Amino acid sequence: MELPCERAGLSASGIHQSTKTPPLLSIHSMRRDLGLDASSRPRISLRNITAMAPMVVSQAHGATPAIGGLFDGLAFFILQRVPFRATYVQRIQGNGGRVVRTEAQADHVIADHLRPDCPPGSISYTFIEAALKDGAIPNS
Repeated sequence: MELPCERAGLSASGIHQSTKTPPLLSIHSMRRDLGLDASSRPRISLRNITAMAPMVVSQAHGATPAIGGLFDGLAFFILQRVPFRATYVQRIQGNGGRVVRTEAQADHVIADHLRPDCPPGSISYTFIEAALKDGAIPNS
């Protein structure tokens, strides 16, 4: 039985169904478009491959294992007043770092640089953003 929406070209989910199907790409058509004849084989040179960039996990959540190694061996203390603190905790842990409970145990104390009551010697949470963006720990 045909539903009224199917007569209008819509599926039951409301997504428009196209009557035309896109043409399938084949190896032969791609070779033709690249100007290669049927007997030529594309070659990949390993000499042009450079060292891989370090893996950085930027969209971590609570269940993300420590895949990236950007913060390996580093301990962070993140003040409670840092905006989006939970996100920074997950990003640090997803990149191999530890978040500790006291400032004395930390290698880096992360604070909100816009607040006037930042502890002396603390660094801004933008440090974490810059490290994740660049794939390396910035010189501070």
